[in-house]
Amino acid sequence: MNLPGANRYSGQEKREFPRADKTFLVVCKDASGTVATIPHFIYAYGKNISKGGIFFESVEKFSLHTSLEFNLYAATLPESIKVTGRIIWTKPAQEKGLYYYGVSFCDLSSHDMLLVEQLVGAEIDATPSGFNF
Repeated sequence: MNLPGANRYSGQEKREFPRADKTFLVVCKDASGTVATIPHFIYAYGKNISKGGIFFESVEKFSLHTSLEFNLYAATLPESIKVTGRIIWTKPAQEKGLYYYGVSFCDLSSHDMLLVEQLVGAEIDATPSGFNF
């Protein structure tokens, strides 16, 4: 039986923190100086989140270990989550021109950690229509 929201991975979970399958807007910019050709903001969609990091997809290609400054927006939160993270894994998606990324949080304030915990525990999954980076 396939339950909605069931973990599709059948092996032993190795993550330190449980993740929540949530859709959220990701606005990021390079924080490491390694993406000289992308000085602007990048807009992408997050697929899941935990207290340790996020999984997101983008049309932009980033290198492994790139540091990014993120603002994460979800309709269930009163404000964005501001965090710096580092790409710890990347792979091309099956869709041409799309890439998947795993990001580990490096710098997350206690206030933003509370917002992450609120999002992870939220029941409603929606994408906001407005944001202010």
